[in-house]
Amino acid sequence: MRTSLLGILLLGLCGSISHTPALVQFQVHNNAAAATFWFYQNPTELTYQNYSEPVLRRLARVGAAPAQVLLSQLLLHQGDLGGARLHWQQALDGKGERRVMLQLWQQLAQAMVQQGQWQALGEINRAYTLPDELEYRRRFHLGLEVGADGHDYARQLGFGTDLHRLRPQACRYNLLLLGDSLAAMHKLQQLRGRYLTNPEPKAGLFCLSEPQYLGDALDCQYSADSFGRCDWRPLAHKPTKLPPGFDFIVMVTGGGLANVQGGIMHLGVSAPYHVFMHELLHFSGFTDEYPAPPAQQSACEQSGRVYANLFVGEQAPPGWAPSAYCGNGRGYKPSAGQSLMEQSEVGVTPLYRRLWLAELARPGKHIRFADFFYRLSGETQWREYRDALDNKSDSESL
Repeated sequence: MRTSLLGILLLGLCGSISHTPALVQFQVHNNAAAATFWFYQNPTELTYQNYSEPVLRRLARVGAAPAQVLLSQLLLHQGDLGGARLHWQQALDGKGERRVMLQLWQQLAQAMVQQGQWQALGEINRAYTLPDELEYRRRFHLGLEVGADGHDYARQLGFGTDLHRLRPQACRYNLLLLGDSLAAMHKLQQLRGRYLTNPEPKAGLFCLSEPQYLGDALDCQYSADSFGRCDWRPLAHKPTKLPPGFDFIVMVTGGGLANVQGGIMHLGVSAPYHVFMHELLHFSGFTDEYPAPPAQQSACEQSGRVYANLFVGEQAPPGWAPSAYCGNGRGYKPSAGQSLMEQSEVGVTPLYRRLWLAELARPGKHIRFADFFYRLSGETQWREYRDALDNKSDSESL
């Protein structure tokens, strides 16, 4: 303590005689006592750049806003988000030379981007107005509304935000790709790109739209061990919100087990491509070939060809084998070997490709999202929407 006091007294003596900026920086770089002296004596002499962590901590403690922001950057890179937040919140109420502070807030914002701290990025808006491009990136990452002005930034990233601009393509079935975050957009871009390189069961049957960003327009719930689900009523009650001519929806959210319900596929951002293909066959009248849950066992009480890959009866058709789907032993699948409906990694085999093509020749049989939306809302426009799909299918042939 006596040494520190002596150092401050000597610095005071030196400061009263003469000093240069270079001398000040030399004195304060690793000397918290010297830094504190100059902060009280002549704070404009401090540059704060390249100061050691102990010096930044001392200056932050005495209320130096530039030191608080720089310490936040340092702690962020060390993985201490809580400590970083404490100091930048203090700096928000502090004072400092405007030009210097603006530069420091900008550096902190870039550090947040590098660390993927998109939620934290919004907290410094009070001191530093984010550039539009960075603000929209933050909103896309967090799944927030972006409005019409966000469309151009979305286009730069390879997806859309305006559903009205979409048009169906010249395919038998059109899939509307939707997601609630930037991670979801990246997943959809990945799935779409891979499908285009090897369309199944053959080219021209399924067309995948450009991914469309919904943000927080829907309430979607998911967890690691439960099916992903979204409340579709806001869209079901507004038929004009969706573009005409689409058969199915693929919705990607932050997580949840993959599933198909009412012509809508729910996927998590980590779902691999083979899971997408497995779910795509659900659109086409195929069921799973692993044990069905109790709620679905009623299908095993029927008789005949219940699904494209499930025959129920006392005796299997020629070439068919027992299916684990039915717990009562009356279910049969097209072959004894595993298929992608039992183990999705297997992929589409020649047999299942033929079955798939045959099933798609009966388009009116399959549930579309328009059917589901009509049940949700009672809006008669969805019946007209579905009729238009059927009329298009009737005019085409495989």
